[in-house]
Amino acid sequence: MAHMLFLQCPECDDVKPSKVSPRDFARLSIGVTEGGDLHIECVRHGTVIAHIPNHELGEELFRISSNTCKCEGHAKEASH
Repeated sequence: MAHMLFLQCPECDDVKPSKVSPRDFARLSIGVTEGGDLHIECVRHGTVIAHIPNHELGEELFRISSNTCKCEGHAKEASH
């Protein structure tokens, strides 16, 4: 397995119970902006964890999510 670095909210790290892993405590929202940038933010604190301007990456992620997401109302939003 490849070594991975995980993104986490520094504010969550300050309030996370010691017996809970950062992975289990995380509440991240990951999306793609209209411009194709990857945007990751903490749902709990509203903190932007990463904003990666990469049109090719964003376009591919948007394509994948619009074909696989079964969220209510997603298909309507994706078609605009």
